[in-house]
Amino acid sequence: MPQDQQVRVRVSYGDNEIDITGPADFVAQYQDTIDAITTQLRERTAQSPTVASAIHPAAVTISEDEFPETLHGLPKGSTDTDRMLLAGWYIQRKLGDNSFSTGEANKLLVEQGIKVSNPSQMLKNSLIARRVFKLGDRYRVSKSGEDYLRARIGR
Repeated sequence: MPQDQQVRVRVSYGDNEIDITGPADFVAQYQDTIDAITTQLRERTAQSPTVASAIHPAAVTISEDEFPETLHGLPKGSTDTDRMLLAGWYIQRKLGDNSFSTGEANKLLVEQGIKVSNPSQMLKNSLIARRVFKLGDRYRVSKSGEDYLRARIGR
């Protein structure tokens, strides 16, 4: 990975979250700290902790002007699950809290003339495929979900 490429590391556990974004060499200097924190979190709980740690290129964003074109430009064979995932990805980037609700994603699709018969089931499909994960009553697109969408939209 080129050293000037932007990367992001996020470690979250319950209400606690560490988020480091910057050039790869800057973020790499925190690797020992991140490893120590995740080890401590695993040791503190008998259950498998909900720790999400991702190192990947900075997120691709879709502007408000690009969203309709991106949505309608999804490849042939794309499903309502793909459309809900794309809408959720756009909303979580737009709102800044990095999450979205079923209603928000569905409303955005309806505004674009796309009627999803069962939006909740479409998100359950993405949850099963590990393309999203739950945050209380909201969702967040996972790294694998972002990778899946990038492959679908060609970015």
